[in-house]
Amino acid sequence: MPEAFTSAAELQTGLTTLRVVIADADRRARTALRERLTRMSEVAVLADCAQGREAHAAVEQLVPQVLFVATELADMNGLSLVRELPPAAPAVVITSADCNQAATAFEVRALDYLVTPVAEFRLAQTLARAREALDASRDRALGQRLARAVAGLRPDPNPSNCSRLAVRVGERIRVLKVADIDWVGADGDYVTLHGSGETWSLRAALAALEVRLAGQGFARIHRSTLVNVDRVREVRPLPTGDHVVSLVDGTELKLSRSYRALLPVLTGAT
Repeated sequence: MPEAFTSAAELQTGLTTLRVVIADADRRARTALRERLTRMSEVAVLADCAQGREAHAAVEQLVPQVLFVATELADMNGLSLVRELPPAAPAVVITSADCNQAATAFEVRALDYLVTPVAEFRLAQTLARAREALDASRDRALGQRLARAVAGLRPDPNPSNCSRLAVRVGERIRVLKVADIDWVGADGDYVTLHGSGETWSLRAALAALEVRLAGQGFARIHRSTLVNVDRVREVRPLPTGDHVVSLVDGTELKLSRSYRALLPVLTGAT
């Protein structure tokens, strides 16, 4: 089994931490690369492996974002390992002591090719490139989410589409029109519905409610917030890359960077 250095649980605290696995038959090269990576901020080396089978298992079990793999492993060629990885494999960085083998990186569409021993500045460049690739991947995913959200804002011919919600108020059941709800916030196992200066509590997961409200003009702007697009009055950017979403009643909500692809929906620029 690969030698693990950081558990997946320990990485929960850093959303920008790059999860890395190293594969190289040369232990000295592995150790040197691991030490350099460990010294860099927001990088976690999950495992280093001498054999391709170990590296394959590490990719499946630890789900790294970047795989540094040498052209030669103890039991197989590094390129063969990369070809065996599933489509959702990590970004691949080929390493080799031979500066004349850079063309091999193109065979597997590698993110980069590094000559060992790796220079500090080159390693930093590679990590920056990896982050850019991951950001692009997230943007593509958000773009798909945006397309679904835009489609959801169109009238839904499905009669089962949710236009009303039932909430318990004491011993009574209150029926709310979804159109009268301004925004929804997650609150543990519940969600809080806000509208017309009132709030109501509903036992539901925000993700499940997001699906139910998809055809009613609601968009997720934060991992814990849904907003009624018709209630949005203004969106303004912050220096951090986040945005503030102001509603018609003066409520201000945060649009996180992860959901900035939804800006066209909120501003009507679709």
